[in-house]
Amino acid sequence: MGLVQRTKAEVVLSSTWRYDPAGLFSAKYWGIPFIDTIPDMPNKPRAVEIKAWLKQHPYVERFVVIDDEDDELDELPLFQPSSRSGITQGIVRGVENYLSGKTNEDMRCNKIERLIQNIQARLKGHEG
Repeated sequence: MGLVQRTKAEVVLSSTWRYDPAGLFSAKYWGIPFIDTIPDMPNKPRAVEIKAWLKQHPYVERFVVIDDEDDELDELPLFQPSSRSGITQGIVRGVENYLSGKTNEDMRCNKIERLIQNIQARLKGHEG
């Protein structure tokens, strides 16, 4: 049984796949069970887009963001896999513990890596 089934979580797609028909097709093809997508807000960091979605869905009490880049997600519960290793069993356990309320700790890269990621995101501009 997978993470989504064990936690009874619902997935909201926030990757760049969300506004590309080929990406949406790929997400469905690979079995990503998403129920919705966050809004696309050009020139805004992903954190703003996620917060806009959450504002439209006030019943959401506990959630996690799984993303290999920080993109100004400092105020959100970020579980940040390495782009090289992907989602590890440690991250899976961390997400399960967070969603079940056993902990309030997220799992993100160190502050220097996150600072570099945020600078790179600003320089690249909005990619979704």
